[in-house]
Amino acid sequence: MSLCDFPGAYEDKLNRRLVVPAYPRSVPPAALAARLVSIANRRRLDKIWLWSFSADAPAFENEGFQVEAVTAEAPEQKPTVSMAYFLDAARAVSQHTDLEDKILTTVCRQSPAAGPKPLPAEVAIRLLSTGDAGAISRLLQKMFSTYPAPVSDPGYIQKLMRKGCLFAGAFSKHCLVSVVGAYPESRWQRCEITDCATLPAYRGMSLINRLAGLLEPAVREKGPYTLYSLARAGSCGMNRVLFNLGYRFQGRLINNCHIGGRFEDMNLWVRH
Repeated sequence: MSLCDFPGAYEDKLNRRLVVPAYPRSVPPAALAARLVSIANRRRLDKIWLWSFSADAPAFENEGFQVEAVTAEAPEQKPTVSMAYFLDAARAVSQHTDLEDKILTTVCRQSPAAGPKPLPAEVAIRLLSTGDAGAISRLLQKMFSTYPAPVSDPGYIQKLMRKGCLFAGAFSKHCLVSVVGAYPESRWQRCEITDCATLPAYRGMSLINRLAGLLEPAVREKGPYTLYSLARAGSCGMNRVLFNLGYRFQGRLINNCHIGGRFEDMNLWVRH
C-alpha cells in the first residue's frame, strides 16, 4: 500500500507528521499500522496523526498507537478517534502538562460568558471570498511567528476556498482585524473550526465568537457536521472561547503542530 491508498492522507512537512484522516476498512488495522509506520519512517517524520474508527482503536493501540482524543456521539461509520504514533520518543512527551491542566480546569470552572455587547459602528462582520485571501494571509502572518499551514501564500487560501472551506472576517475601516475558518470534510461529516486570529487592539469584542456563529449556519447548510476545533493547550484565550460557544473538551494532542515558534499541545473541543 502507498499513501495514495489512504483517503485524504498526506505528508505534513511543516509539522513533521503523517496525517491520515481515514483509511480503507478492508485491511486489518495491524497491517495498516505497519504500513503507516513504514511510510513515516521512510520520510523521516516524527508523528503519525490517525483518525480511527472506534472499533479499530484497540487494535491500533496494540501496534503502539495512542488514543489522544475522541469526537463523541458519532456513529461507527465515521472515524472518530484521534490517535497518535510517535516515531521520535521526545515528541511523545509534553513539557507543559501541569500548566495546561491548570488552564483547562480554570476554563471549565468558569460561568458561561454573558452575551456580547454591540459592536462599534466602524466594525462589520461578513463571510469572506477568494478576493480576501491576501488580507487573511497578512493577518495570520502578523499574529503567528510560525503556523502549521502555508498561509503566507494567498493562493493556498484561495485553493482552500475553492475546495469548500469557509472563512468569516471582521473589518474595521476596510481592514481585516479578525478571522475564523471552517474546513468541512463532507465524506466524514466533520468540520474543523480553525485559523482563528484577532488583532490585539480588537480583542474583548467577542469577534471570534461572532465569526464562528456566522460560519456555523453556513456549515450546517452543507449537512449534519460535527464541529471540532484545536486550541493551543498552553493558552487560555481560545479554550475559553470554545467553552463559551458550547464546545466540549475531548482530549489533548501532544506536540501536534508547530505554531507560535514551537511544537504545541492542542486541546480538541467538539460540538454536535
